[in-house]
Amino acid sequence: MRLAKGERDLLGKMGLMEGAIIRLILCGKQLSTGEPAMRLYIAFMMLRIWNQEPLWEIAERFTVPRGWLQSTLQATCSQAGSIARFAERLPTLWPLKHLLPEVVQRLHECKRPELVPLLAIDCVKNGRAQLLYENNFKTVGSIAKSRPDDLIKAIDKLNMAQARKIINSAKAIIRDQVAEKAEELEAMGADTSDLLSSI
Repeated sequence: MRLAKGERDLLGKMGLMEGAIIRLILCGKQLSTGEPAMRLYIAFMMLRIWNQEPLWEIAERFTVPRGWLQSTLQATCSQAGSIARFAERLPTLWPLKHLLPEVVQRLHECKRPELVPLLAIDCVKNGRAQLLYENNFKTVGSIAKSRPDDLIKAIDKLNMAQARKIINSAKAIIRDQVAEKAEELEAMGADTSDLLSSI
C-alpha cells in the first residue's frame, strides 16, 4: 500500500517512521487499542471513508473485516460526538463545537458532499437524496420550485403527501436561508425590506 504525501507527513508528525511501520507489518505484531500505530491505522481508514471510498474497498485494502470497520466507524463517530458535547461546555473549545457535528454526520453516513444540502430536507435520507440528485433535483431550490408530480416521477414509491412534505420542507429551508442572509445584510447596515418583499 503506497502512502500519499499527506499520509507520510502524518506519520512524521506522530513520530512514527516508515521503517517502524514496515517492521510491524513483517513481524505480524497485533496492535492493541490506544497504541499510536493503531490510532494512525484507524485515521487512515477514516480518511478514506471521508474521501467517499466504498467501505468494502477500504476493508479489503486494510485487510480488516467489513463489520469491524463499520463498528470502528460507529465508535469513532460516538467518540467525536462525546467530544463535541464536552466542547459545548467549554468556551475555549468553540471550534470543536462547530466542526465535530458536521464531521460526525459526514463520516457516519459516508455521504457524497453534493448530497449534504438535500439531506437537510424532511423525508430525505441518503437513498432518496441520491435519486433526487440523479434526476436533476440537485439543489434545495430546484426541489422547492418543483411540483409534487415531478418528484413522484423521479422517486419510486413516493406518495403525494410525502412529495408535498418534501417540497414544503425545501421551501422552508430556502426561507430560513434568505432570512439569515437578510439579518447579515442588516447587520452591515443594508435595508432589506425591498428584498424581502419581492420574495
